[in-house]
Amino acid sequence: MSEFPISVDLYVASSEEIVENLIPFFARLDDDRVQKAIAHFFVKFQQKPGLGAVIYQKLATYYYQQNQVNLAINLYQYSIQLNPKFELAYYELGNIFTQLQQWEKAITTYNKTLEFQPNAGHIDERIAEVYYQQEIWEQARFYYQKAVKSQPNLWLSFYKLGEIYFRQQDWLEAIATYQVSIYHKSDFPWSYFRLGECFAVVENWQASAQTYEKAIELLPDFYWGYQALGQIYLKLEAWEKAVNLYQRASQLKSDYYCCYKDLAYAYLRLGEWEEALKNYQKAVELKIELSPQDQHWKNLLNQLKDQPIEFSNTIDHLNSIKIFLPFPISSPLFSPDSYFVIEQLKKHHIEFTSNPEQADLIIAENLKILELFSYKYQDYKRYFLYTEEPRFDINFSQQISLNNINIQIMNIYTEDVFINNYTCCIWHKRVDAVNQCLSLLKDSDFNRKKQKKVVTLTTKKQNSSLLREGRNIDLNGLRCEIALTGYYLGKVDIYGQGWEEGVSLEDSREGDWTIRKFEILQDYHFNLCFENTIAPYYCTEKIWDGIIAGCLPIYYGGEDSTIYEDFPPNSFIDYCQFNSSIELFNYIDQMEWSEYQHRMNLCIDTFNKMAKIMKDNQYFIPNRTKRLIEKIITMFA
Repeated sequence: MSEFPISVDLYVASSEEIVENLIPFFARLDDDRVQKAIAHFFVKFQQKPGLGAVIYQKLATYYYQQNQVNLAINLYQYSIQLNPKFELAYYELGNIFTQLQQWEKAITTYNKTLEFQPNAGHIDERIAEVYYQQEIWEQARFYYQKAVKSQPNLWLSFYKLGEIYFRQQDWLEAIATYQVSIYHKSDFPWSYFRLGECFAVVENWQASAQTYEKAIELLPDFYWGYQALGQIYLKLEAWEKAVNLYQRASQLKSDYYCCYKDLAYAYLRLGEWEEALKNYQKAVELKIELSPQDQHWKNLLNQLKDQPIEFSNTIDHLNSIKIFLPFPISSPLFSPDSYFVIEQLKKHHIEFTSNPEQADLIIAENLKILELFSYKYQDYKRYFLYTEEPRFDINFSQQISLNNINIQIMNIYTEDVFINNYTCCIWHKRVDAVNQCLSLLKDSDFNRKKQKKVVTLTTKKQNSSLLREGRNIDLNGLRCEIALTGYYLGKVDIYGQGWEEGVSLEDSREGDWTIRKFEILQDYHFNLCFENTIAPYYCTEKIWDGIIAGCLPIYYGGEDSTIYEDFPPNSFIDYCQFNSSIELFNYIDQMEWSEYQHRMNLCIDTFNKMAKIMKDNQYFIPNRTKRLIEKIITMFA
């Protein structure tokens, strides 16, 4: 008599009927006897292996649903033994291995299915998901692309492709794949959320707003969507819309501090000071540390709240002109340690105050800061924008009108901040080089380690054009393009942030950047050191650092650069003289040592002359201070 007395007629009953009989029978057995029963029936099912394989597959599915995973795996394996071409069994077994994170087994099992269905997109999708879960992005991308090529309506594969491109910061590819995903499945909110983020990164604010709005329509109770859309409306300067969105976000998640921080800023731009302060305080109550800028806004608002506004009809500057700086200004003219500047200001009855109420003049290097104070004080005070940074302000005139308030401007474009090619140099920790002459280059002095002759220390940024009189004066995109071309030619080593993995040798910005910069430069022959913006006398430390390190500069300051007021022709390598980066690198490859030495010594001679001029003129601080004082006095004439 059989150990398992149950009738199984393979020639009459269907697979469903047999499974319905076996499940309650197995339920009466302990684990060991279940395994024996499965093996016992396996022998019987070999009479009809096709039917037996289906029976074991159905039993496996049932036990998997009952969370008896090991038993399910056993049954799938028996099923595959009975029918080695049973695609469904392989597919479902692969799904179990994926859930268990047994990645190699999952891929092997899915690939077995592909032997029978080489163009099965849904199988490629599953293999891609295994690689995706392991963050093996290139393999995941390959199989997702293969999946959608076989089955173009696999919306999830398009979405996951978008996720991969998003992580790789390939924004245009991400936008395209998210849009296709939405085309195939228009009610999946996360595609819209991600697409909105991509549009925001490329600064397409209108498209980002529209996409976020659709996402919120599909998922109206997700607080982050309102926060994200609020940030876009801040960019669009739609302050009231931003306020409404942040309020909704805070209703959905009352402890989400970003809502209160950004809501405070939106109220600030509306001029609702009390509401702004209240929300900054709410953010602080959540025990979240504010950014330095937000903390400064909060402190200013507290100060303004505690001091009632009393407008006077005239500005009392007969005795002195009082200046208030909302933020420190990154210039030696405004440094607390610039005693010479402070003394000169005092001689002309100009002094600083920490109280904006007492100030006659508010100076900042960001127009939005001045705009904030102009809302409060209107024309009862004077406003002055001063910056030495090319992108802090991009106005090209010395005065603009903002809400009918005049703003005076000194920046690199107004041509009254820098007075020669040395003004903008950052001489911190470079004083030793200035105080002694650099030696001319001799044959015996030069022994560089690097086989790649050219180095660039550059942060990769999105190409952001800046037009002046119809001409692009931005150089970020050009210098990154040349650096990448040289990299792929095997001629350039790149150091800096923002590059694709494997391109940059190191971030190089941590620690003492000045010292690290010279450590890097001393190993190379040439330094690709463009400015980031074209403007008269906007000549930073870049070209000078290369010379100090004995590294011939490859420089570009525009076709009308003022640089030749100091450098003789054929000293540094001027990219203006080349039609393409290929032409530049070919020229470098063919350069003889005698030409290199001649060019380098011309640069060294220029540096030594510059150093003497800088010392003799006290680094031009007196000249620049005089210009600043004249500008301030003119404002009150």
